[in-house]
This record gives sequence, C-alpha cells and structure tokens, in this order.
Amino acid sequence: MANIISNNLKERFIDAKLEFVRENDDGKHRLVYAYFGLAIYYAQCLEEEFSLMLWTNRIINNKPSSKEDVEAINAEMDKSKKTMGQLINEVKKAYAIQNGHAQLLSNLLEKRNYLAHKYFKLHIEKFYTEIGQLEMINFFCDFIDKTIELIQNMNSYYQFQVRRLGFTESKISELKEVLRQQELERVSNL
Repeated sequence: MANIISNNLKERFIDAKLEFVRENDDGKHRLVYAYFGLAIYYAQCLEEEFSLMLWTNRIINNKPSSKEDVEAINAEMDKSKKTMGQLINEVKKAYAIQNGHAQLLSNLLEKRNYLAHKYFKLHIEKFYTEIGQLEMINFFCDFIDKTIELIQNMNSYYQFQVRRLGFTESKISELKEVLRQQELERVSNL
C-alpha cells in the first residue's frame, strides 16, 4: 500500500501537466488556483490531524468518566485559537516525535506560512507565462505530496493512541457511516 501511495504522489505533477496542456489560457489560470486551493486544503487537513492527535492525548491523559467530561475536552479543543506552529509544538511533546519528523514538521510549517501569506505576492509575475504557471503548479504539487507524506507519518504516532482507546478499524468505519448518514439526511432536508 505504501508503494502505491508513493507512486501516486510522484505522479501528481505529471497528471497536472497533462491537464494543463489540455486547457485554454483561462483554464490554465484556474488550474493554478485549483492546485493552490488543494495545497491549502491539505495544510488544513494536517492541522486537523494535529487537533485530533491532541484531543486523543487529552482523552487518554484526563481519563474522562462521563459524557460531560468528554464534551468539556471537545469544547476546549473547539475554542482553541492556537496557531499551527503552537499545535506542532504541543504534538511534538505529547507524542515524542522523532527528530527527523520534527524537522519535517518545522519545514512544512515554514512552507505553509509562505504559501498562505506570501506566495502570490512574491510570484505574481509567473502568471504571465505558461512556464511560470507550471512552476507554480509544481510548487503546489510538491507541497501537497510532502503534506500527505507527513500526515501519514503523523498517523503512525496517532494509531498507537487510538488503539489504546479501543478504536478498532471496525468502530471507526461505524462512526464514519454515522457521519455519512447524518450528512445525507441533512442534505435531503434542504
């Protein structure tokens, strides 16, 4: 499975280039924005992974004895205004993240901040050429690939804690199905 994922990651930019050459000028611009949006989306997925890791760690450490105790932990997490950098630092401590992975987290945070706050300001001229547009898409694809790999790395730390809570794959599948059914019901009531 890991080999399949690695191969797919390497192919993201190749697929993006094929998609790019089929587009007209307007579609090429939209494609740049689409991959930018996908990069930001995966950064948010990683940030949510950190929140989930910290929530799980709090559940294990606080050993809530009632639904209200769990809801209090949920409320604390939902109200949190921590930055991604603060979440990373807390995850590093709570999960004893290895130095290599800790450095990858720091590097990704730096790239994410650059992407979210400065990328277009510093590279707007690239929109004027197809080569520049492809360079932008390549940057976004590379960021996406690194973020997905980091999410997978963090998942290995997280799975140990999840098993300690008694969440089996079967239980997780059941919870996902409940969420799916709730969403289908919500949409059908619109």
